[in-house]
Amino acid sequence: MSRVIALGAAWGAALANLMGCAPEITPVWKVDGVRDLASQIVVTHRGPLGDPLPDDPARPLHEALPFDTVRVTPLLVNTEGPVPTDDLEFRWVACDRIVCTEALLEFDELPPCDGTLELLGAGQTCAAGEGPTAEITLGAGEVELGTTALAAFVPTATLVGIGSVRGEPGAAECQRRLEERAPLGECFVLHQNVAVGPLSDFLDFIRLQGFTVETEDIPESILLRPRNLTPAVEQFSVEGLAETPGPTVVQMGSTLRVTPGTTLTVRYLPSDSDLEPFEVVASDGTALTGSDFLQGRWFATGDHESFDPIGRLSEVTLTLSAFEETSFLYFLVRDSAGSVNLGWLRLQARTSL
Repeated sequence: MSRVIALGAAWGAALANLMGCAPEITPVWKVDGVRDLASQIVVTHRGPLGDPLPDDPARPLHEALPFDTVRVTPLLVNTEGPVPTDDLEFRWVACDRIVCTEALLEFDELPPCDGTLELLGAGQTCAAGEGPTAEITLGAGEVELGTTALAAFVPTATLVGIGSVRGEPGAAECQRRLEERAPLGECFVLHQNVAVGPLSDFLDFIRLQGFTVETEDIPESILLRPRNLTPAVEQFSVEGLAETPGPTVVQMGSTLRVTPGTTLTVRYLPSDSDLEPFEVVASDGTALTGSDFLQGRWFATGDHESFDPIGRLSEVTLTLSAFEETSFLYFLVRDSAGSVNLGWLRLQARTSL
């Protein structure tokens, strides 16, 4: 009898799903609570290696070389806008491997990251502290490389963290949940590899240490690629506003007054610096520019009547719901080297004013 009842319950659940009684699936673009969109790594202090580059707060260095200091910052958002970095609470671990998330379980027993995280062969894992962000200085390591293939010593540095919005529930509680395999809830586990480069500068440094490096099999398009910068998110083009018949350029973070039911087309406008060509040649001989490596994802709060990313995801068309007084539109841009940046707009219904 119990087996029949169990089967009946299973079939009843299946029929309920078919009849539309199942819970509604949240669209991938919708932000209906605190959400982790990405983690950003930037160079905060440059060491002696590499060519000098102009400081541009909108486009900080992403790739790091030995003796540079890097910072990891979580990019969290919610229904009220981007979560301020100071409102976050994380515990951080650094390692010289591609993956070391399991080290979060040993946070309290790990030695602190004292000095530098060696890039080459040290087998190092350390606690990078507690706080909204974490910083680590990269070292060169001491390892006998000899004459070897490049893949044998590709430098690796990784920062992982666990935490949440401060006190909701907090880093310590998040770690406890991870240790006990309990539901994480509003906790987030972040994993970010540090991009080491550019490759040509790193290999030049290796050669100066007396090592022989074989580069015959490395395409020049990789060897000659300039140092990667974080793409800027400064401006958007908005079409469909009542005030202007055509596209309007607005600054990132602007508040737009929109009549409910209006359909907007919003486009990401890369900065002039991001559009400048650099010396990279594709395998077919085509010259590529920095903008060719950019891709984006759109997210939004609220129940919009429509939400349709277009093309390479550099633009989105959405229709503002008549029931939403205020919503946020988020844009996450990412380049081929893994650098990310976040921009947003605030949409306010005219009827709410």
